[in-house]
Amino acid sequence: GKFREDPSISHRALERAMKEYPYLSYQYIEAANDLDLNFGGKNSSGNDIDFNKIKADAREKYLPKTYTFDDGKFVVKAGDKVTEEKIKRLYWASKEVKAQFMRVVQNDKALEEGNPDDILTVVIYNSPEEYKLNRIINGFSTDNGGIYIENIGTFFTYERTPEESIYTLEELFRHEFTHYLQGRYVVPGMWGQGEFYQEGVLTWYEEGTAEFFAGSTRTDGI
Repeated sequence: GKFREDPSISHRALERAMKEYPYLSYQYIEAANDLDLNFGGKNSSGNDIDFNKIKADAREKYLPKTYTFDDGKFVVKAGDKVTEEKIKRLYWASKEVKAQFMRVVQNDKALEEGNPDDILTVVIYNSPEEYKLNRIINGFSTDNGGIYIENIGTFFTYERTPEESIYTLEELFRHEFTHYLQGRYVVPGMWGQGEFYQEGVLTWYEEGTAEFFAGSTRTDGI
């Protein structure tokens, strides 16, 4: 909302929120973000709040676990409540989807070497509530069940219960993983750029094939 006529009142209120709420709580991070956006990252005394450190500490707190597969080409950063079994299942799901994708497109060579997607990073928060922090600490929209950002080769999502989403984590991962494969092996350039994306005429292909390959299996095709 708009500041009151005296911005110093809002300035002090944000500073007070950072003192009252626990370090790295949602309210603390939100207040720090507002200070960074509206007051140059400084408190009312003119001292730097070191917002970059706050964001780095938040990533460490909310994504403390790291798993590495395929000689570092597939990396998972996860919340402490996301089980190792679930992580491994997602890894094997990626193998199923990729195998069927390659069988259909008949190409297993990346269109452009040296892109950020040479390494795929999967970021999984513990819950929808913790996922909301991704808007602040990584700078991407959280008004979704998960999102793949091609120009950094990273998929952001969260663990969920049946009540929190009509899609399971694995179902959503399979869909978004197909978008990763599309960008790496079929469509040159970054997402949203180039002839493929002009006027949105091939959105049906992009989303349709993602839904199609999400049903991939190891032994029974798609």
